[in-house]
Amino acid sequence: MNLYITIEISSRELEAKTFLACCAAAAGFDVVIGLEDMVRRYAVLGKPGVFFDKSIHSEYPPLFAFLKKLGHRIAVNDEEGLVFNPKQYSAFNLNDSVSSTVDMFFAWGDTQRDLLAKLLPEMASSAFSTSNPRMDLLHPKLRAFHETGVNAIREKYGRFCLVNTRYAFANNAIGGPAYRARLEAGKNGPNIEYLLRRYEYDVKLFNHFFEMQKQLCIRYPERNFVLRPHPSESMTPWLELAKQHKNLHVVRSGNVHQWLLASDMVIHNGCATAIEAFYLDVPCVCYRPITSEEIDIKLPNSVSYNVFDFEELCLCVEGEKGGAMQTMRPQWESVLKPFIHTDADNLAASLMIRHLLELAKQPTERKELFTLAAKCDGWIRHLNRVLKRRVKTVLGKQKVDQGNRKWVTLSVEEFQNLLQKFSFFNSDFEKLEVTSPYQDCFRVRKRK
Repeated sequence: MNLYITIEISSRELEAKTFLACCAAAAGFDVVIGLEDMVRRYAVLGKPGVFFDKSIHSEYPPLFAFLKKLGHRIAVNDEEGLVFNPKQYSAFNLNDSVSSTVDMFFAWGDTQRDLLAKLLPEMASSAFSTSNPRMDLLHPKLRAFHETGVNAIREKYGRFCLVNTRYAFANNAIGGPAYRARLEAGKNGPNIEYLLRRYEYDVKLFNHFFEMQKQLCIRYPERNFVLRPHPSESMTPWLELAKQHKNLHVVRSGNVHQWLLASDMVIHNGCATAIEAFYLDVPCVCYRPITSEEIDIKLPNSVSYNVFDFEELCLCVEGEKGGAMQTMRPQWESVLKPFIHTDADNLAASLMIRHLLELAKQPTERKELFTLAAKCDGWIRHLNRVLKRRVKTVLGKQKVDQGNRKWVTLSVEEFQNLLQKFSFFNSDFEKLEVTSPYQDCFRVRKRK
């Protein structure tokens, strides 16, 4: 049984999906996991199996239809399906092309599953509330996984407030104006008027947060602040601000869970890490200098202590609101219940693998002539890329690798070390074999 697992953003998914890969391999799957584009290329060349992807956005069904013709079955756990605008999510994610190309859907909770079942009733029987392996890493059973990383962070930064930002519109890596031009051209979807309103709101909120961070550094010169920009954001404005304030540290490395556990408190606006902070029992404040009923991301804001001006935020930084936050935890827990599936006996990874084993038994839609043509084309493209890289290297024309801000390149040894960090959970993980069948891909399976 073959299982292909894609990763888009290392800091968000790598550790959780590595844990999923370990559990799947221990259950008998031959797993290939890695950078999403590379896993998709390898899935064309490899054996038919279950292809586990991270989104049902409108751009994905054509890919899924292609893979199904190669004999793959499609399973999806939407990485951005926890915090979403129902109207936008319905318009761009839940259409007929999804029901015709996705064989199994894993929802974060009943809210997402019920919305999918309502709009795509033909998928109701193949959609399951399981949560996400990222939530497994917050479970007490896996808390030991973070211990070494948390200690290293505390040793380097001491006590600090963690500030998470999400300004992928106003502070996009390609530049705010350039991103606005993309929106105007309809490249992010047809609802251009809404997206432009969201962009303008994002610009205002980004400016407020930038000033907030500056003033916090000035008012509390002995207090450290660690700021983690969204992977789609430009680091430049934050790094320029950090040059002016020695107590501000801008980082993007590592899984956010370790940073949450190492911090004294979290400051955000509309960031999903507020939900993770809740499950880790880390005080979390939502700074809301401006508000919009239409655009604000409601769920993470609803499980945080909301403040609407800078002085009230300072009271939180000084620890004056800790008691009030604790009294609100039962309310926040009830808010989260329909959005995140919890199972006293099973982690999300266990629930998923149980269903994936059943999916692997289902008949495929493999088209033999199509498969042969696709594989030939895939190998030709692969060999062409390899040949071009080698020629450019020989001629000294190889471009300097600019890297991928969303993906951290790992060696086989480094990935093996990450995998072994989970062996405390299941000693069978120590018996798993790791190889690299393709660039930025790792095969995980039982040793023969």
